[in-house]
Amino acid sequence: MSFSHHKCEKTANLENSQNADEKKINFEISEKKSKSNSKKILERKQTANLMQIFQVMDEKNLGFLSSENLNTKGLPENILTLYLSMISELHDFKETIDCEEFILISENILRVKFFMT
Repeated sequence: MSFSHHKCEKTANLENSQNADEKKINFEISEKKSKSNSKKILERKQTANLMQIFQVMDEKNLGFLSSENLNTKGLPENILTLYLSMISELHDFKETIDCEEFILISENILRVKFFMT
């Protein structure tokens, strides 16, 4: 085997190795993007669900919840249970919360519930 043929083989092996590394890196990047996209989809779905709950609770469509503007009819028992402390605070402290605050509170409630189970 000549020196130049041996050199070509090494170059080909190196290129194959680099191609394999590039494919692995591209796969890892693609996998991360896929996970990121899935997470975004789940977050959008969760936000949409929370907005629906807010709309049900916003009895008079005022854009905020208060002890005077709070509909709990038709909400499942498990949803009501999650929001008992928030409902109590709205009543006790005469607080109001808008949809954005409701979503943040809800995310915290869900996070706590998730870690406690």
